[in-house]
Amino acid sequence: MQKLHDLQDRINSMDRQMKETVMEYEDIVKEKQWQRVEIEEKHQAIMIQMEHLIAEHGYAIAHWKMWFSQLAALANRAIDGIPKMMREAEVALTFYNPPKEVKNFLEHYKWLVGVMKNMITRQNNNSCSLVFL
Repeated sequence: MQKLHDLQDRINSMDRQMKETVMEYEDIVKEKQWQRVEIEEKHQAIMIQMEHLIAEHGYAIAHWKMWFSQLAALANRAIDGIPKMMREAEVALTFYNPPKEVKNFLEHYKWLVGVMKNMITRQNNNSCSLVFL
């Protein structure tokens, strides 16, 4: 009878240990599930933030493209008549003896026009160039 009683105690003890182990395991599983839920929520929040940032950058890109296009259009309009005006000024200078400063200014301006023409030529030859309105 004593052996049965001892055996019953051992079985009860093992049953308690097994129940404790199962409870610990279930607690660990629940904790991991909560951690997974928290990580998923953080991930979703980061994804939403990234989507907002991407949208903001898209607006900024569109804004700056518009401004650069307008600047390019302004520069193109400003340079349109310059070569003709430079030729007319050079022709007029042959009849006058202008000061050295005026000649230097016109030579510098001719140089700038040449630089701008080279930049435009390189821009047109560049396959990755922006298209300005």
